[in-house]
Amino acid sequence: MFDALASAAPVRSPAPVGGWLPYPDPLPHAALGNAPIAYVAGGLWVGLRAMLLGLDPAAAEHDATEAACDLLRLLALTAVPVLGGGFATLPVAELDHRPLLFRPDGLHRLIASQ
Repeated sequence: MFDALASAAPVRSPAPVGGWLPYPDPLPHAALGNAPIAYVAGGLWVGLRAMLLGLDPAAAEHDATEAACDLLRLLALTAVPVLGGGFATLPVAELDHRPLLFRPDGLHRLIASQ
C-alpha cells in the first residue's frame, strides 16, 4: 500500500487545504524510526489546528504552527510500523476518526497524511 504512494513526490502548495506543506521541524522522530517528517498534507494541518482550538486555545493563538508541530509529535508517539513501510496511528476521534499515516518519501523522510 505504501510503496506506490512513497514513490510519488509531494507537491508543495501554499494553500492551507490540499497539497503538501513543508514540515518546519527537520529533526528525526524516535517514534518514527528516527526519520524526520518532510511534508504534511494541507488538510491534516487544518485538522491539527482545529484540534488545538479545543485542547489549548492559548497555544493555538500564540503560535499555531509550533503548537500543531507539538501535537503531531505527540500523535506520532502512538504510531506503529505498518506492512510495506511507514507508520500509522489508531484512528483519532478529533480528526474524523481517521488514523494518521507517516509514509516514506524515498529520501529517508516521512510524509504525514490521513
